Amino acid sequence: SVSSSSSQTEIRSGPVTLSCQLYSYGVCDTLVRYEGLQLIWVNQAGVNLMTDSRYQILFSSTHCNITLTTTLLNEDHNREWRCQVTQRNQLKASATYTVKYSAPPSATFLPLVVVGVVAALAVLLAVIFWLIRKKNTKAGEI
Repeated sequence: SVSSSSSQTEIRSGPVTLSCQLYSYGVCDTLVRYEGLQLIWVNQAGVNLMTDSRYQILFSSTHCNITLTTTLLNEDHNREWRCQVTQRNQLKASATYTVKYSAPPSATFLPLVVVGVVAALAVLLAVIFWLIRKKNTKAGEI
């Protein structure tokens, strides 16, 4: 059987590590060497993540576990990572992790930035118009 031990439900930022461990009756190292057993991390398309530099993947045949470490990005919303157990290239079991943001950061942060910039520009323009008007008023008095 395959177990997924990471149960963190709320992650703000920074690196996250997912762990996947295979429990079997045989010795893992023997299963890997002689029985063609593999534990791998794949994306939604089934592509092995070992070749992607965004991910650090460590496999231990002593403990029969594999970890995936990455830093979550805004675009990871609804992204799936799957730990797969294969034997001689045949899928035997898998465990899926899905990233869910309650409100994607870009959806709430960007409008606040835009509102802040617009408000700052409005204040700046008001001050400039006030200074010009004040200068013109003083020029008319002389």
